[in-house]
Amino acid sequence: MRPKRARAEQEEDKPQAAEVVMEEVDVKSPPVVVEAAKPKARGLSKCSKCKSRLARKGCCQLACLQCCSDQDCEGHAESREKQKYHDDLLNCNTEIANMAKRQRYLALMPHSYREPGFVYSQQTIKIWDVREFMANPKWKEDAIRKSEKRRARLTTAKTPLKISRKRFRTFMDDWYTASIKESEKQAL
Repeated sequence: MRPKRARAEQEEDKPQAAEVVMEEVDVKSPPVVVEAAKPKARGLSKCSKCKSRLARKGCCQLACLQCCSDQDCEGHAESREKQKYHDDLLNCNTEIANMAKRQRYLALMPHSYREPGFVYSQQTIKIWDVREFMANPKWKEDAIRKSEKRRARLTTAKTPLKISRKRFRTFMDDWYTASIKESEKQAL
């Protein structure tokens, strides 16, 4: 590179054919980047115990929330209340969560009752009225017929049991004799 003086001298030596008109142009300088000042810590200083977090302004120990051991600290009262609320939310100890627990405790197992209207225990619903039931002759006759059928089944419940045992024994005997005959055929 040539020094600036040498260039300037060379330009003066060159013949100039026409006069050059120079105009002054207002050139704006590029914007100056100014670093934004860090926001002040609102009068807060470093924690006196851990020296890493900011201390709360109203704290009597000049400590952060984690290092402050005074439970009645005015500076951390609001933060402790928020922390307790968040812990209660995570542990499901809020009033709404407790009401939901009680409601889930009262819930009945599905199909534990034939009536689908029973969803929670300690519910009261009117299923039917006896006067209404007896006033309808179809319902009344159907109930009487079903109860007579149930009574007849209960009184004769012992005989089918004996018959089924006898049937089982005869079946097992037949099966045993068939297996013996088959083993004799294979031996021959």
